Amino acid sequence: MAGFKLARETILLIVGIMILPFALTVAGENGIQVSGEPTKIAGGNGEFFMAPKYSPDGSKIAFTQPRYRGLWVMDVDNGEVEQITDEESAGFRFSWSADSESILARVSRYEALHRYTAIKIFNVTDRSETVVTDYRRNITGVPQWTAGEEAIIINTRQGPEVQPSPRSTEVNVNQNRENDLQAFTLDESIAIHDAVTSDIQSIQPLGEASYINVTLSPDKSKIAFELVGGNMYVMNADGSDIIDLGHGHRPQWSPDGEYIVYMVTEDDGHNYTASDIYAVRNDGTGETRITDDPARLFMNPSWSPDGEHIVFNDMGDGNIYTIQIVYE
Repeated sequence: MAGFKLARETILLIVGIMILPFALTVAGENGIQVSGEPTKIAGGNGEFFMAPKYSPDGSKIAFTQPRYRGLWVMDVDNGEVEQITDEESAGFRFSWSADSESILARVSRYEALHRYTAIKIFNVTDRSETVVTDYRRNITGVPQWTAGEEAIIINTRQGPEVQPSPRSTEVNVNQNRENDLQAFTLDESIAIHDAVTSDIQSIQPLGEASYINVTLSPDKSKIAFELVGGNMYVMNADGSDIIDLGHGHRPQWSPDGEYIVYMVTEDDGHNYTASDIYAVRNDGTGETRITDDPARLFMNPSWSPDGEHIVFNDMGDGNIYTIQIVYE
């Protein structure tokens, strides 16, 4: 009887596979599905790309190379890739402008073993650059736009610094500014800057700890973050209702703020040995595995503005991939 049961289950499994569509679909309890396999969109020919991020209008994807050196921008429609800069550190947590025309980045150079950092704005259309600050040794964090992009928040050893933006963009200037917040790491806390009142509040939701990869939800009502050597968390922007999301790294919000995409990695103390992409609801329920390939090192996920794709890189082959997301 046991042999018959095994054979019957095997037959049912084969029949089930035969009636599936050609594209693999993996369903999650959180209402999202992964349709198809990862599709390569950039890389190869000796190039190694990583840390991709869609522009706000979805027409471009920017990415960098190992050690975050340089910035490249790909046109989503035709696949053409152009290098914007080759400066050190430019690809580390850069920020797109709201009109998808410029990138705000921190760049570095070394003199007599000392690191000096400057803030620049790179125009992806004409490849021009605007210097926001000169090279200094006191800049410690990555810069951020305020919602209207009329100012830039710069984290320094002396505390957050707010500078007028030389870009003088009119994008979003007339928007509702009642909830114009930025969140970033400050010492052993999370700093929340209110661009309307210029107030900066420092909170320690889990006590003194090394908070990293702090990111606000699209409506700026919640904050996702992780602890060095610990788990990921999500909380309200005032520090209340902390939810432990478990093990994971580099959380990124979906455009509607309902889901968080992240990576789960393993290493041997020297190199990554495994990495895949996951997504979960912002309340910690319904985890969905986005990728499942032990031969790949899928990392650094980011959602497309329409929520229909997730882009990421493979640290094994240096290529950029996307995968389609559908909703139940």
